[in-house]
Amino acid sequence: MLVPIVTTTAKRMAGMMKLLSKLTGGTGASFILFKTMLDPAGFGSDPSPDPEFLLEPWQRVGHEPFDVARVLSGDR
Repeated sequence: MLVPIVTTTAKRMAGMMKLLSKLTGGTGASFILFKTMLDPAGFGSDPSPDPEFLLEPWQRVGHEPFDVARVLSGDR
Protein backbone atom coordinates (compact mmCIF):
# COMPACT_ATOMS: atom_id res chain seq x y z
CA MET A 1 0.00 0.00 0.00
CA LEU A 2 1.21 3.48 -0.86
CA VAL A 3 -0.13 6.72 0.59
CA PRO A 4 0.29 9.56 -1.94
CA ILE A 5 0.03 13.09 -0.56
CA VAL A 6 -0.36 15.85 -3.15
CA THR A 7 -0.25 19.52 -2.25
CA THR A 8 -0.11 22.74 -4.25
CA THR A 9 3.11 24.30 -2.92
CA ALA A 10 6.65 23.14 -2.15
CA LYS A 11 6.49 25.02 1.16
CA ARG A 12 3.42 23.08 2.28
CA MET A 13 4.99 19.80 1.15
CA ALA A 14 8.18 20.59 3.09
CA GLY A 15 6.12 21.28 6.21
CA MET A 16 4.29 17.97 5.89
CA MET A 17 7.56 16.12 5.35
CA LYS A 18 9.11 17.84 8.36
CA LEU A 19 6.16 16.81 10.53
CA LEU A 20 6.40 13.18 9.33
CA SER A 21 10.11 13.20 10.12
CA LYS A 22 9.39 14.51 13.63
CA LEU A 23 6.62 11.95 14.24
CA THR A 24 8.83 9.04 13.11
CA GLY A 25 12.03 10.12 14.83
CA GLY A 26 13.64 10.96 11.50
CA THR A 27 13.10 7.55 9.90
CA GLY A 28 10.13 8.57 7.77
CA ALA A 29 7.92 5.98 6.10
CA SER A 30 8.74 4.32 2.79
CA PHE A 31 5.06 4.06 1.84
CA ILE A 32 4.17 7.76 2.27
CA LEU A 33 4.83 9.68 -0.95
CA PHE A 34 4.84 13.46 -1.47
CA LYS A 35 4.41 15.57 -4.60
CA THR A 36 3.36 19.08 -5.56
CA MET A 37 0.90 19.85 -8.33
CA LEU A 38 -0.76 23.05 -9.50
CA ASP A 39 -4.28 23.54 -8.19
CA PRO A 40 -6.57 22.48 -11.07
CA ALA A 41 -9.44 24.56 -9.64
CA GLY A 42 -7.33 27.66 -10.24
CA PHE A 43 -7.71 27.27 -14.00
CA GLY A 44 -11.51 27.33 -14.05
CA SER A 45 -11.83 24.05 -15.94
CA ASP A 46 -11.01 20.40 -15.62
CA PRO A 47 -7.26 19.80 -15.79
CA SER A 48 -5.72 17.86 -18.65
CA PRO A 49 -4.04 14.56 -17.79
CA ASP A 50 -0.47 15.19 -16.69
CA PRO A 51 2.00 12.33 -17.32
CA GLU A 52 4.55 14.03 -15.04
CA PHE A 53 2.30 12.98 -12.17
CA LEU A 54 3.55 9.42 -12.70
CA LEU A 55 6.81 10.01 -14.57
CA GLU A 56 8.53 12.24 -12.02
CA PRO A 57 9.65 10.50 -8.80
CA TRP A 58 7.71 11.13 -5.60
CA GLN A 59 9.58 12.42 -2.54
CA ARG A 60 9.80 10.40 0.67
CA VAL A 61 11.08 11.19 4.16
CA GLY A 62 14.14 9.15 5.13
CA HIS A 63 14.13 7.20 1.86
CA GLU A 64 15.14 7.65 -1.77
CA PRO A 65 12.47 9.16 -4.06
CA PHE A 66 9.92 6.62 -5.32
CA ASP A 67 9.88 6.24 -9.10
CA VAL A 68 6.39 5.06 -10.12
CA ALA A 69 7.31 4.67 -13.80
CA ARG A 70 10.26 2.45 -12.93
CA VAL A 71 8.12 0.20 -10.73
CA LEU A 72 5.39 -0.03 -13.40
CA SER A 73 7.97 -1.07 -15.99
CA GLY A 74 8.96 -3.97 -13.72
CA ASP A 75 12.40 -2.53 -12.90
CA ARG A 76 12.45 -2.19 -9.12
